[in-house]
Amino acid sequence: MVCKAFRHTRLYWFYSFQNDDSLFYKLQPKSRVILVVYVDDIVITGNESAEIPKLKCFLDQQFKIKHLGALNYFLGMEVLQVTDGVVLTHRKFAQDLIAKYQCDTLPPVTCHQLPSTYAADSTVFADATTYRKLVGKLNYLTKTRPYLSYSVQYLSQFLQALTQGHMAAALHTLRYVNKDSSQGLFFNNKNDF
Repeated sequence: MVCKAFRHTRLYWFYSFQNDDSLFYKLQPKSRVILVVYVDDIVITGNESAEIPKLKCFLDQQFKIKHLGALNYFLGMEVLQVTDGVVLTHRKFAQDLIAKYQCDTLPPVTCHQLPSTYAADSTVFADATTYRKLVGKLNYLTKTRPYLSYSVQYLSQFLQALTQGHMAAALHTLRYVNKDSSQGLFFNNKNDF
């Protein structure tokens, strides 16, 4: 990365969002730059083509950063650039989760709502840690699959006193994800909705 010296340039003034200390922004009348920081990963975006390279140079002088090109993977999320906008998906995360819990050998289900038949099995499930990990990972999937939120919230109610039926219900939700593991959120690049 070729940078001019910024010794005499005043520090970039970015403000953090009130509800997220790892998200920063710089707004000017005709431009905006957004900076997302998570541990040692940084995403820079915005509509100001001159400001972004300056920010990269400034950060490189402070921390020695590595530019990896266009964003395509961040925090387990795949970022797919399409002609109409951007798609965020947890495809790889979902496929790994499906394989880990051996739901790839079972047929996918067509509805994510949990059947009441699972509640009938009241046998105590011995491995609570496995259930809690699965529910936590399903909760992470709701970031790109918000329609799973009700099912995951329901499953979260039984983290302390769970049964075989609860584990079967969690695996049912995972089998639904297996129906199409590449689903995600689409963000249109047009101003009108």
